[in-house]
Amino acid sequence: MTPKDWSEITMPLSDVESPGRTIFQQEWWLDLVSDGQYGEVVIKNGAQTVGWLPYVIRRRWGFAVSDMPLLTHTLGPVVYPGTGRPNNQLLNKFAITTALLAKLPKLAHFRQVLAPTNSEALAFQAYGCHVKVQFTFIADCNNIDEKWKNMRDKTRNLIRRSQEKNTVSAGSDPEEFLRFYDSNCKAGGATNRYQDPKTGKILNRCLERDQGKVILSKGRKTGAINAGIFVVWDDSCMYFLMSTRSAVAADSGAVSLLLWEAMNEAHRRGLKFDFDGVTNLGTFRFISGFGGDIARRLVVEKFYWLYHSMDKIRALIYGNAQRSFD
Repeated sequence: MTPKDWSEITMPLSDVESPGRTIFQQEWWLDLVSDGQYGEVVIKNGAQTVGWLPYVIRRRWGFAVSDMPLLTHTLGPVVYPGTGRPNNQLLNKFAITTALLAKLPKLAHFRQVLAPTNSEALAFQAYGCHVKVQFTFIADCNNIDEKWKNMRDKTRNLIRRSQEKNTVSAGSDPEEFLRFYDSNCKAGGATNRYQDPKTGKILNRCLERDQGKVILSKGRKTGAINAGIFVVWDDSCMYFLMSTRSAVAADSGAVSLLLWEAMNEAHRRGLKFDFDGVTNLGTFRFISGFGGDIARRLVVEKFYWLYHSMDKIRALIYGNAQRSFD
């Protein structure tokens, strides 16, 4: 299919703040997570953009690789297939996505996680990508009272008991949240994956744009912070981005209480709530208690055999803790 065959596509993709783009695809987000070094490929029908795909490149062992940037849950293309018959739209999506992938630079490794609303896996497969699946839970918060009723009894009880012990408030200082996050990592002997100057810049910008919020749990008796989460949102969905809790001061329901407050915030804003993925059996049991629906994120990955072999050897020697989901 050539651009001439896209003549029925008359509506352009909107600018970077388009409702069709998630927060992770917006220009300001990509600029921050990549230190201004992200790239993009574009397909146009005349003067109108009908396909767009962002990517971030870094060097590893001398190879050019493109993986998911810091704190970025999903990427993938934004495609406008036109308003014709469903079969024509399907073919247009495939053709436009294929054309986008053909314009990518030469990479030793390419990996992106597609949003649950993106199902363009066939074009990626034809490009030579392996396709895998991640799972997440997404809650429709429109009827928040119904959500409360549909929660697992254990989850509701944890929230009630935590409400008796703690107060919940919005934090105004992302740096305070990040210091608390780092201190909890050190106390637990865990690696702080977000110890990067970009993290603070991202969280601050989210607050400035009213696209993010720090939510803190504080002990009623002490007034001290014992747990915190950070959520971000776009025009359709709120995302569970980060969480931390004090192993000493926080009760077992503190994070559940904060997530319930985030769901209420999503309800007030008319948004769905994405719990950010199931990484192991423990997170499945925890997140499923809130009554969301299972959603699929397709993971597309293509690699040069030499780079892939070196990465496998590294994983065998040093372990694969940071990519345990794979």
